[in-house]
Amino acid sequence: MAITSTDDGKFNFAYWVTQPTYDLGTDSLIRPFGIRFEDTLPDGISLRDGQNSVKLYDTEGKQLKLGTDYTVTIAGQKVVATLTDAGIQAIDFNSDMFALRLDVKADSQVAQGFDDWKKNNTADVYTKTEHSDASEYKSTTNTVTVELKDLPTTNVTINKVDEAGAALAGAKFELKKVGEPSAWTAASFASAEISAYKTLTTATTIAASSTTDTSWTWNNLPVGQYQLIETAPDGYVKATDVTFNVGAKLTANADGTGDAYTSTFKETTNPAVLTNVDVKDGSVTANVPNQLDIKAVFQVKKVDQDNKPLAGAVFQYFTDVTQKTGMNKDDTTGMHTMPTGQTLEFNKLYTLNESTVPTGYERAEDVYFKVLKQADFATQTGVTVPADLANEKVLFVKTDKDGAVTEWIKPDQNKNIFTTTFTVENKKQEPLQSIFPVTGGTGIMGFVIVGLILVGAAGALTLKRKFND
Repeated sequence: MAITSTDDGKFNFAYWVTQPTYDLGTDSLIRPFGIRFEDTLPDGISLRDGQNSVKLYDTEGKQLKLGTDYTVTIAGQKVVATLTDAGIQAIDFNSDMFALRLDVKADSQVAQGFDDWKKNNTADVYTKTEHSDASEYKSTTNTVTVELKDLPTTNVTINKVDEAGAALAGAKFELKKVGEPSAWTAASFASAEISAYKTLTTATTIAASSTTDTSWTWNNLPVGQYQLIETAPDGYVKATDVTFNVGAKLTANADGTGDAYTSTFKETTNPAVLTNVDVKDGSVTANVPNQLDIKAVFQVKKVDQDNKPLAGAVFQYFTDVTQKTGMNKDDTTGMHTMPTGQTLEFNKLYTLNESTVPTGYERAEDVYFKVLKQADFATQTGVTVPADLANEKVLFVKTDKDGAVTEWIKPDQNKNIFTTTFTVENKKQEPLQSIFPVTGGTGIMGFVIVGLILVGAAGALTLKRKFND
């Protein structure tokens, strides 16, 4: 409609008042002695060009002459058109209609359809059958309602899905209207579309028309700008607030007839958040996906050489030797866990160190490891992730001290928490051994017996030598 407005920013249209005539020849009547039209225009509507905007037409559609056939007076919103004697004589009373036309205008901003605008108008026709005023009678036209076509509304349905596109429960959504339309852009009727919006001083929250565990629908959203705010399900990353425009497009014939609206929808979030957007027949469906809020932890199972829980060990882990983190322990089960609330950083080289060794056991070697997201798999030098693990979201890897991967490990998953367990074995220390074999008997007795044997052998050898001499 903005396209039809004139240069002075007004939207033009016309009121018509038709008046039937009687057939002088058939009805054997004389012409009336006076005819007058009176119309008080609704507020906000005015004549385009004063008296020149008031036009009278005879029963054959021929325009009568202003000043000769009729006169016009204007007082505020009231317009009076009075036929002169010449005008009455110019009309062929043949039972057809003659008519009054008022060319009027309204503010083009109103005409754009952004305001609620509706005007009712009637006109009065006064006719004298004799020269005296007492013979004048009045007839009132039907009420003419001029209103703007309502801009189209749009139904919007939002589905909550995970990163794989599966329905996801546990989210909440709040929809707010944050802007109103303020301008159209168009080169022709075929491409007229709302092009600008103004921000509301106070946003308005729009209640959902219907909801399920995984979807929300708002019916009949009026033209405007909207913001969709999510409370994410537990274990998932909150989606970026979504902004979108519910708009309208106007199409019409070249002469302005046949005008019709269609609704439009456009997401303005940058980068876009919505996926699988489907706009059809005034309805929109779209998905809001959530990424898993991936967290990784590890634990240590401390065992002896017989794979039994072993108490007394203390573990610490670190990426920087100057910033070591101690682990919680349960000597009954042999389990050592990360401090509550702590998680691992991805693609960082960690060292697991046994800082205190159980008495009587050898110290375990340090364990080097990383935790990797899927995007990190291909960044590991000199190795390729095994094919059966390539689609995992998270993998742990054991490495050498320089970070080169030696083993790929699939962790356990509980919602968004990925956990792996390193089993660390301690072997018993061996007792101190003699350079001589032990042949029955233990402790000092064995050494005493061996000593006596040696002394006896030396004595026998000495006696033999003396005997030979």
